[in-house]
Amino acid sequence: ARINLKLPQALALESGNYYYARRVYNRAMTEYLLFIRYQPRQVKFVTSRILLMSDESEAQPFIETGLFAEIPYNEKPTRELLSAYYFKTQQYKKALNQHQLMGLETDDDFQSWFAFAESLRLERQFDLALESYSALLSPGLEVPSKLTGQALIGLAQTFEDQILPKNDQGSMVHYFTDNVFFENHFYLFRNISDPSVQTAFTLYDSVLIKMPASSFSAQANYRLGELQYRLTRNFDGALKAYEAALRSHPDNELEAQLRIRIGDILLAQGKIEEARNYFYNDFNRGPEFKARFIQTLVYQGEIDSALIIIDETMKSLPPMNPWFNDFLEMKDFLSQYSMAQSDDDHESFRLYLTAEMLVRQYKLSESVETLAYIRDSFPSAQLMPYVILREAILRRKLEQFEEAIKLAELLSDTPFHDKAIVLTGEIQEVEMKNTRDALTTYHLLLEKYPTSMVTEPVRLHVRELTQAGKEH
Repeated sequence: ARINLKLPQALALESGNYYYARRVYNRAMTEYLLFIRYQPRQVKFVTSRILLMSDESEAQPFIETGLFAEIPYNEKPTRELLSAYYFKTQQYKKALNQHQLMGLETDDDFQSWFAFAESLRLERQFDLALESYSALLSPGLEVPSKLTGQALIGLAQTFEDQILPKNDQGSMVHYFTDNVFFENHFYLFRNISDPSVQTAFTLYDSVLIKMPASSFSAQANYRLGELQYRLTRNFDGALKAYEAALRSHPDNELEAQLRIRIGDILLAQGKIEEARNYFYNDFNRGPEFKARFIQTLVYQGEIDSALIIIDETMKSLPPMNPWFNDFLEMKDFLSQYSMAQSDDDHESFRLYLTAEMLVRQYKLSESVETLAYIRDSFPSAQLMPYVILREAILRRKLEQFEEAIKLAELLSDTPFHDKAIVLTGEIQEVEMKNTRDALTTYHLLLEKYPTSMVTEPVRLHVRELTQAGKEH
C-alpha cells in the first residue's frame, strides 16, 4: 500500500514500458484491496489512494476490474469504493447503481445515502439527486426523523436549484463582483407557475406539517421565505416565514441570516427609515449588519456619515477578512464622487443613488429610466462610466439586448471597456445564439486587454467554445 502511484506513468512516459506500468497498477490494486479486506477501518485511506490513482487514465480499467473482482469477498466496502470511483470519473448513474446494490438497512447506510444525494445535487445531477432523496423517504424504511427532515429539505432544494438559476450565473461581467453593497437579491425567473415551483413550496410545507417542533422547521421556514422574497417577491409572506423561523430556535448562523433578511424586506419595500432604525439596533452583530446600515445612509444621501462608519469598520477588520474588500470598494466609490465640486456631479450622484435604491426594490425598469435620464441630462458627469455600465447590465436583465450592446459601445474610452467587450460577447453568445460573433468579440478582449481581470476566464471560455465547435 506504499506504492508510489506516480511511478507507473512516469516510467511509461520515459521508457515506453507500458507493460511495466500495467503490472504496477495491478499490484497496487491487489495490495489496496487486501489491505481493506483485513483492515476495514482503513477504507477511507484506501479510497483516497485509489481515487488519486484514477487521475491517470491508464489506471482506470485496472481500478474497475480490481474492484469488481473484490466484491464477492468484501461486498459493501468495495461497492462504496466503486461508487466513489464512478462519481469521481463523472459516471453518476453507475455510482447510484452501486449505492442501490448496497441497500438501505442501517443508520450508516442512511447517512451514506444522504451524503451521496447531497453530492449529486451539488454536481447538478438533479434527476439522480431527486431519485436518491426520494429513496430515503420510501414507505417502510425506518429512517431516523432527523434524516427524514434533511431528505425533505434536500428534495426541495433540488427543485430550487433547477428552477432558480442565480442572477448572473455563469456571467463573467458583474457591476461590483460579489460586493454586498451592490448584490442583486432577486431571481430572474419569469415562469412562476412552473410546477417545480409549486413542488418546492409543497415540500417545505410538508416538513412543517410532519415536524412542526423540530429544528427543521426553522430551515424550512427560511427556505419558504427565500422563495417568497427572491422569487415571487411576496414580501409580506416572506416576512411571516422569516419570523416563524426565528421562533423555531434556529442556530446562530441561521438566526443572523434571518435577521438580515427581515431588514432586507424593509429595504425592498422602500421603508428606508425603518430599515435604518432596524439595522442600527443590530449594528454590532457583525460586518453584514453594518453594511446594511451604511446602505440606508447612502440611500438617504448621508455620504459623509457612511464614510465615517466605513472607516471605523475597516479599522477593526484585518485586510484578509472577506468583508474588507467590500468596504474598501464602497469607500473608494463614495469618496470619488461625493466630493465632486460641480452641481451636475452632485445631482447626477444623487439620482444614481435613487437608481441603486430602485434596484434594491427590484424596480429595474424605473432604475433604467433614471440612469438613462442621468446620461441625457449630465453627459459630462464624472460618474458616467458607472452609470452606463450599470444601465447596460440592467438592460440585459430586462432582455433589451440591442440597447445593452449600444451602451457597451459607449464605454470604449473608459476603464470599463474590458467589461463592456465581454458583456457584448456574452449577449451575442447566450441571448443571440451567435457563437461566431461572440468568439470574435472575445478575441478582441484578449488582444486589447491581456492583463485584465476578466482575461483569464475569457481565455478559458474561448477554449471551451472552440473545442465544442470542433466536436460538432
